[in-house]
Amino acid sequence: MPRTKSTTATKPKKAAASSAKSVAAKRSRRSPYELVQELRAKRDALQASMDARIAKLDQRINALESKHEHKIKVSELLASRSAEELEKELEALRTQQSLLRKALKQGAKTP
Repeated sequence: MPRTKSTTATKPKKAAASSAKSVAAKRSRRSPYELVQELRAKRDALQASMDARIAKLDQRINALESKHEHKIKVSELLASRSAEELEKELEALRTQQSLLRKALKQGAKTP
């Protein structure tokens, strides 16, 4: 025997909507001041939790930076300058270093 859809009487939807309106009318309304205060409190709580999360991320960033300081500096140099520019700068630093060593030797001999 095939199943057939049963037809039962249901309440009209208008009745449910009107009952919801009457319940909403019976509730006490909050003043705009209270609403603003509540929203400000929610915002402050959210900001506090976000500040804590940001602080955690800052700690992780600092830890990674200190752990991989050398690799980060190399990557920054490669990203900002070409290989030729780096070679020129290295040569200039070597000549500066040799001049500083000569100055230190002469300074040590004079006293």
